[in-house]
Amino acid sequence: MNTRAVTAVAARRRRVVVAEVIGACLLILVLAQALTAALGLAAFNRLSTATTAERVELLARDTAAKIEGGLRLGKPIAQYFGLAALLDRNFSHLPDLVGATVLLPDGYVLAQTSTALPGAPALAKTFAAPASALQTDSDMSRLRSGAVMMTSTNTFALAVPLHGRQSQLDGVLVLAVDNTDQAAREQAFLHRTVMVLGLTTLAAAIFLIVALGWVVPFDTLTRPGGRARLAVPLIALILAQGVYSADTIASFRSAWLENTRANVTMLVGRMQADIGRVLDMGISIDRLRGVDTLFTRLASTLPAIEHVSLRDSHGRVLVGADARGPRQVAPTAAPMPGEIQDELQISLPVSMASAGGYRIGAGTLDVRLDAAVIAAGVRSRVLDAGTVALISAITAFEMFLLLTLVMARTVRAQARANGTTALLETESNRAENVARVARPLMFGFLFAWALPLSFMPLYARTLPVQLLSLPPDILLALPLSVEMLCGLGGALLAGRLTDRRGWPVPVLGGLVVAACGSLLASSAVNLEWFALARGVVGLGYGLAWMGLQGFVIAGSKPAFRGRNMAWLVAGLFAGHLSGTAVGAMLADQAGYRPVFIASAVVLMLPLIGAFVMARRWKKESAAAAMSAGAVGGAAEGSVRAAAVVSPVSGTVTRAGSASGSAAGITPKLGLSARAKRLGALIGSRDFGALLAGSVVPFSIAQVGLLYFALPLYLEAQGVAASSIGRVLMLYGLCMIYLGPMIGRVVDRTRTKKYFIALGGLLGGTGMAYLYVDSSLFAVSMAVFLLALGSCWSGAAQTTWTLALPNVQQYGAGAATSVMRAADKLGQMIGPLFVGTLFTLVGIGPGLAMTGMVYLVATMLFVLVASRQPGEGGAGVSKR
Repeated sequence: MNTRAVTAVAARRRRVVVAEVIGACLLILVLAQALTAALGLAAFNRLSTATTAERVELLARDTAAKIEGGLRLGKPIAQYFGLAALLDRNFSHLPDLVGATVLLPDGYVLAQTSTALPGAPALAKTFAAPASALQTDSDMSRLRSGAVMMTSTNTFALAVPLHGRQSQLDGVLVLAVDNTDQAAREQAFLHRTVMVLGLTTLAAAIFLIVALGWVVPFDTLTRPGGRARLAVPLIALILAQGVYSADTIASFRSAWLENTRANVTMLVGRMQADIGRVLDMGISIDRLRGVDTLFTRLASTLPAIEHVSLRDSHGRVLVGADARGPRQVAPTAAPMPGEIQDELQISLPVSMASAGGYRIGAGTLDVRLDAAVIAAGVRSRVLDAGTVALISAITAFEMFLLLTLVMARTVRAQARANGTTALLETESNRAENVARVARPLMFGFLFAWALPLSFMPLYARTLPVQLLSLPPDILLALPLSVEMLCGLGGALLAGRLTDRRGWPVPVLGGLVVAACGSLLASSAVNLEWFALARGVVGLGYGLAWMGLQGFVIAGSKPAFRGRNMAWLVAGLFAGHLSGTAVGAMLADQAGYRPVFIASAVVLMLPLIGAFVMARRWKKESAAAAMSAGAVGGAAEGSVRAAAVVSPVSGTVTRAGSASGSAAGITPKLGLSARAKRLGALIGSRDFGALLAGSVVPFSIAQVGLLYFALPLYLEAQGVAASSIGRVLMLYGLCMIYLGPMIGRVVDRTRTKKYFIALGGLLGGTGMAYLYVDSSLFAVSMAVFLLALGSCWSGAAQTTWTLALPNVQQYGAGAATSVMRAADKLGQMIGPLFVGTLFTLVGIGPGLAMTGMVYLVATMLFVLVASRQPGEGGAGVSKR
């Protein structure tokens, strides 16, 4: 072949390589941007619904207070004459009013405005039924205040209870408003999102094409270890996500402030109309009496109001009041009616009828918003938008890690074409790359599995119970408990399968079983069916999770096991965080059942990846076995069994003998023999001390604090649900980003035992401190310390354990599965243990006592467990 032809072939190969890299980068960029947009739109929709609910509830509660005033005087609601006139008088000024209705608890209509509300009886009946009977998969949902709201395409309805002298329910007030404005705001936000998203994605795409196609040299792009091919797409992704996130934060802030001003203006507008009617009777504005009492009640109704004042036509302040009572309002320049001097000032004109039938200005009604409340609200909205951006960034980063694998494939292909296989093999055989291959699979698996986690108890509450007669709280927890129990069994089974058949069997089987379980959960007709379906999912979870862990352990040198496990756990928590957020968004838009179907479909992606990786592992194992067999034949003249380590997984296999026997495979043991070996392992000094002093106590503290106690504890202190979610995210973020770094430190240190103790010391101390401080900061610090302790102990546990002689004799995969089973056992005990302490000593002391138990167990581990022989980077026991 002449020089020109060779040059043409090389140029064509370069174009193909560059096109592959740019195409992969663009695909990841578009997926990450689309996820950001979807999460942002869902969060904005929730914000719009919350502000609409606040406005309608303020109106409904104000009217309900007037009705309840008559009921407390002894007037039966069935004989409450004038209800229709009261409804017309209180709601006639609302331009978006659809209708208002007063009903009995059984749904019988007592009075209503001119327009009937078809859904009002159903809303009224929800108050008479138990809270657990509310069908949360419908359009109705119960607010924390006790009100029930129902949304449809064009209408928003809200019901509040009516109580008289006694605590029993006397009636229900239902108010419905036109929801078109909210739909218009959401549509405007969608258009803005699409525009900003399109511009940022286009700019990032142009940057990628120019940088990778012309700026970055081709040799740098394809050289093993080259950073340019990773830095360029990462910079483009960060810039695109950053610009869009900044715009989303500004939109959230503006929307919340606008809605808050609208709510205040609506309430003040009712007072404005009342004052105007009094002035029409001929009373001068400076002779009004009792206005300060009205102002105080108004300011106490809405915390966003700092004070209210009334001015005459000359700008003089006549009266002012805040939530505590009358107050002096400093005279300032009188604003023009309707003028917005700043974001915290609202001024409405007060007018009276003239002799000619016209209305003339008599003064202004001024409202000053509380700067502290507004600032807190703005911070909350910024945090909401920032949370969306953070979840999107986590998912984008995991996609970027997948992109690095695609690029590595291109690098290998180019290296083979250039004949630089020595450098290629040096890079591809690095033991820490095993976790980089497994992490995307773990992320995809946990992303799909976590999709329904945010609403599982709510979905369980909507299902009828056929056979079981248990307390309601236990019934709601039943699906999760069954799933954990089956996950324990799956973990034990996966350990044996990994040691005997290799990691592909439990991973592929677990993913298929989990997908089947999700499909069964989507078709559940009762709670028992749903619990069994989640048990199937748990079995698949235990198999796949332990199989992937076995893949990493078998393919990692002892010096890299800590950091590799930290990488794998980081992918687990990244998938958990992202999947939970996306699942909540899908449930809001499509309902509960479609999310289970989506979970089964998404599980096909890691299944495909695991299948491709398993085929490669099989080929490399077979090639290595043939090579070993050939060497043995040349040396000895016959084919003998030879140990082979796969360059992908590191799993030890055996080259078959001439007869095809599976030499080297551990012979099968009977059930009693296996039980004796398991009992000996658990009863051994070091391994037993690890389970009893670290693994089980940590799981009790983790699940007891994060998934059981924390929501109840913070809700009792009035902390918003969004803040509770962000505190829970703190744990995952530490595991994702601090875990791999701590894993490197642990791997480079000889003594692993004391890192396990350090984890218990940090986690137990953080929880014990809650006995003296129960603030949100203290709870957040306890979660952070528990996560930090988990990073230290988790990175050290695997290496420390696998260096034990009895563990090496039992089998690495099987022993690791026993550890994970103990972990699941602690997760099952955790809620029961913490719940019992709550009953005996209360929430705060109960959490503190849980931390003390964790500390004591850690100290016992330090005292009982021996200093492991051969601790260090190599992880090999010294005799």
